[in-house]
Amino acid sequence: MGAPQKAHGEAWKDPPYCRDESDMDDSDDDTSDGDGKLVLAKWTSLIRHIINVHRHPDPLHPACEHGNVPDRLWLEEGTETFRKLEAILMAPNLLRDIPFLSPKEQTFGLESFHAVLIHFAPKSSKFQYDGMLARTYIAALHYNQNAGRDVLLDEDGSPKFYQRCSKAQKRWTLAPVKESVTYGKPHNIQHI
Repeated sequence: MGAPQKAHGEAWKDPPYCRDESDMDDSDDDTSDGDGKLVLAKWTSLIRHIINVHRHPDPLHPACEHGNVPDRLWLEEGTETFRKLEAILMAPNLLRDIPFLSPKEQTFGLESFHAVLIHFAPKSSKFQYDGMLARTYIAALHYNQNAGRDVLLDEDGSPKFYQRCSKAQKRWTLAPVKESVTYGKPHNIQHI
């Protein structure tokens, strides 16, 4: 899939961070390939890595994949800092969810909210704390009201799509064309 065509027939230039899919290889795929057990093995090896132990008891991930690590200060096992970090990284609720992490970055929603926030509170303007807080609330309400918009359909009933360049994947992807945003009063506002 190359660059999309303009109405006049000339091609848009790819943004510098986008590549044509024909140039893609599998080298940027995640090393776990979506295998939840491997993701968990790599996560649990992190607590050993921070104390400069790079061999691990789990056969799915027996050693860190980095090369030689330069000399640096490492955490020491048993210190208060280590115990606090271990309590966070090895929390049972977190370990239960780690195998279900997406193998690819999911930033589209965050990028969309950031664009809405910039619309209501431009970086080029200075606001007092209360003004910025109010603008952030308004941006959040606007985003939440418009986040679940329906996808527009073609005449034949199939969903409409447009091409956009994904910065995360460095390639063109298809995104659904959604209904227009509403700027009316939000419905069902509960106490903030």
